[in-house]
Amino acid sequence: MARTRNKVISLLSVVLALTITSCNDNAVFQDSVEMKKTVWHYNEPAEFEFSMKDSINHYDMLVNIRNGTDYAYNNMWLFVTYEYPNDSILTDTVECPLAYSNGEWIGSGIGDVVDNLVMFKQDVRFPRAGNYKVSIRHGMRNDDLKAVHSIGLRVQRAL
Repeated sequence: MARTRNKVISLLSVVLALTITSCNDNAVFQDSVEMKKTVWHYNEPAEFEFSMKDSINHYDMLVNIRNGTDYAYNNMWLFVTYEYPNDSILTDTVECPLAYSNGEWIGSGIGDVVDNLVMFKQDVRFPRAGNYKVSIRHGMRNDDLKAVHSIGLRVQRAL
């Protein structure tokens, strides 16, 4: 019985590794910021910087929200600020649905942690080559947002 269980666990590990690897094939940037003690403070944005040389092709931008099942809301509002190589700055307000109205989590996970990959910019072009900065701050009513494990940014070729 233990032998069968070990085989099942090994098989699931391989499938999970292949899934993660195949999802990253079209990513040109991916990083995340861990929250201390799973609390995201309003005044501590998740900040990312990446270099983009391609100003012709189209890209999608996604946020990866890793939260605990004890997260108190069914969504998360974000203020996403973009700083372009020419020093121009743009801020968007983005709503990220995390749970259905019945309370079931939209994302997937193991145990009490849920991963949500939410597209917030689709089919965009980066107007010029250079370094781009993206800052993500939560826009929820509480300054200290509990049960948030990490916030990530993914930039991938448009599908």
